[in-house]
Amino acid sequence: MVPIDHFDATAELRSDQPAIIDGDSTITYGQLTAMSVCVAGYISDSATDDEPVGSVVYSPNDARVLVSMVGILRAGGVIVPLHAGNAVSTSVQFLEQVQPRCIFYHSSLADRVRRIRDAVPSIQHQICLDAEGDGVSLDEIVRRPPRPVREWIDCSGNRSRPMYYWATSGTSGTPKAVIEDCGSFDVILRASRGRRDRRTPIGTTMALAPMSHGGGPSAFATLALGGTVLVMREFDAREVLEKIQRYRVTELWLSPTALTLLLDYPDIASFDLSSLRCALLGTAGIGEAPSPCSARVSPTATVKSKPASSPSSIPRNWGRRRAVSFRIGCSAAVGPCMSIASQ
Repeated sequence: MVPIDHFDATAELRSDQPAIIDGDSTITYGQLTAMSVCVAGYISDSATDDEPVGSVVYSPNDARVLVSMVGILRAGGVIVPLHAGNAVSTSVQFLEQVQPRCIFYHSSLADRVRRIRDAVPSIQHQICLDAEGDGVSLDEIVRRPPRPVREWIDCSGNRSRPMYYWATSGTSGTPKAVIEDCGSFDVILRASRGRRDRRTPIGTTMALAPMSHGGGPSAFATLALGGTVLVMREFDAREVLEKIQRYRVTELWLSPTALTLLLDYPDIASFDLSSLRCALLGTAGIGEAPSPCSARVSPTATVKSKPASSPSSIPRNWGRRRAVSFRIGCSAAVGPCMSIASQ
């Protein structure tokens, strides 16, 4: 099976169930499938040969980021996540290595996209996620009759076919491209299954980390397993706590800093957070010693993070984690047992 097969098998069983919640908008699995088919047809039309079409995703958190990602995977393309917080010059250095053909972008980044397009001439197709802009809008694509999608899946599961081009942080020089293929992404999905208690429903994952970067695979894994992704466009501690309570969130993906801010919130005890089962911490160098946040939760809890990623370590380490399970001691309103894992 390739990654889109995992999604389709789940979507067929949960067609009317919510896949994505973003503010007042809800996208069901059936709607997400239909939109992704239209996106996949557009990407197939942009291909000039049998090579996977590299497609940049450049946006703050938005439900349409996931629509684009599922469409790219359906077309057999390569997702090229671009962190919206990076300098244009840093993004250009990375994109020059992978030579993408399409860019899905948010209108708030339109000026940056023009500069990127001028510097990376391989980009021939621009898709604005949230408005009418340069190129075509995502809304226009999903309103059109779906175009045929090129056949690309073979019986072996295309394990070596690239599906993600990641950028290293650039702390040791020019950002380097790291290739994630179908085989290594399958490891991510298997790890996601193993992390969850099979006796309980998948539930709702709150997407706090950038989905156009590291948070994207986590969100896709939630969809492949039949859960709901709750999109958070910005971090506000009170709003996060309110939505955990309202939507009965079971899993978070966030940074160690954001976790600390949540636990520091003065009124945290007034929220019912009993649904929470797991918090995934994005890669960050927080050391081996007990962190301030974990010490307030339990004196023996330790939150660990793997070392800074190197070009050769990212794909292999995606499927590994170090987790600490502990009893929540700060409030009876918090889940009785929650696991904190670092990715």
